[in-house]
Amino acid sequence: MKAAALLVAIADSRSASLSLSNLLKLMSPHYKGSFYISQEEYPDINQDETMRPPISIRQAVQDDIDIIAKFNIAIARETENKTLVPTVIQQGLEYLLKHSEYGFYIVAESHKKVVGCLMITYEWSDWRNALFWWIQSVYILPAFRRQGIYRRMHQYVKNLAHGQNICGFRLYVEKNNRVAQQTYENLGMKETSYKLYEETNT
Repeated sequence: MKAAALLVAIADSRSASLSLSNLLKLMSPHYKGSFYISQEEYPDINQDETMRPPISIRQAVQDDIDIIAKFNIAIARETENKTLVPTVIQQGLEYLLKHSEYGFYIVAESHKKVVGCLMITYEWSDWRNALFWWIQSVYILPAFRRQGIYRRMHQYVKNLAHGQNICGFRLYVEKNNRVAQQTYENLGMKETSYKLYEETNT
């Protein structure tokens, strides 16, 4: 499953050591052309972090689909060793961005390049007469991890929810990913008593 804490591949010390070149290796040889993240796309990726401009967070638009698709392909390979079908993930992103009633993406930018993303989907709670927002599909380029980007995206989401009929935020995390769990706990999230079950049609 696409765990949200794969998610904090952001905070995972093993993932944090990945270089951009290793990310490219994770994705090749299966994904080339428009689904291949090249060094040329991120020429400043290895520069000293003190020289980087501030990270900006915004909601995703149609022009972000290609890079978010690449990130999702990388998530699947990096965390579950799964191969996603590029056309399917791209169609899924296009559909979501056209149908905001199902959710939305936000992205983090540096040097006017997208370096991270996460998706929000909705769950109606009849017990609370309000919505939960589910945090999913989080990805940050390896060179930009451990710089507080997930924390900033998390806060951006909370700011968006302020004043709306939102009763809380949920995510799922791999059982063994203690680093990710600690990250969420540091942000005020708490472990629930529920186990997650699923049955898929594909």
